[in-house]
Amino acid sequence: MTNKEFKNSEQFSDGKYRVLKISDGSKDLRRITCETEGICLIPFDTSNGKIRNVYLARQMNYLQNQEDHSCICIESRGTYSSNFEEVESICKEELNIDCDVNDVYYLGSIKHNYPFTKSYKCYGINLDNHSKDLSGFALDIPKSEQDNRLYALDKVRFNRVLNGEIEDSLCLASATLLISYINS
Repeated sequence: MTNKEFKNSEQFSDGKYRVLKISDGSKDLRRITCETEGICLIPFDTSNGKIRNVYLARQMNYLQNQEDHSCICIESRGTYSSNFEEVESICKEELNIDCDVNDVYYLGSIKHNYPFTKSYKCYGINLDNHSKDLSGFALDIPKSEQDNRLYALDKVRFNRVLNGEIEDSLCLASATLLISYINS
C-alpha cells in the first residue's frame, strides 16, 4: 500500500456531524465525523464474582428493519463538575437507580473510526446492589414511562455478547474492556 496524498472537503456540517469527501484525484470516499463525545453505559450483574448478564437497549434498527441490542449511549452534556456526576445523572434518568461510586467502573475511551468517527467514554455499571429479585435487575419505573422510551432494557447473557450474537461493535468493545475489570 502506498501513501497517497488525499484532499478532503466538507460536504455538510450541522455543528454536530460533518460529512467529508476525501479524494486522491481518482477515487472519492465519504466519511462522517461526530464532533461530540458520547457516554456509553454497559450495566451488568455478577454471580460468584463473574459477569453473568449485561443489560442492553433493545431498539428498532430502521435501516435493516429489525430490532438490535446496544449499550445505553447518551451524548455527553459536559455540564457537570465531574465525570461521576454525569454518569450518576444518566443512571438515574435511564435506569432509575442511585449509583454509588463503587458501582461505576470507568472502562476507557472507545473510538470508532470506520465508517464514521465518534468517541465514547465507556462505563460499566454494577447492578448487583440494585436488583430487587434474585433473577436479576428490572427497571423500576411505571409501565407508561417504559412504553414512551425509544428502547427497552433487556437482560442478555454475557457470553452471547462475547460469542458475537450481539452485532453492535460498541457493545463488544465495552464487554471486552469490562472483562479486564471483572473476573469472568
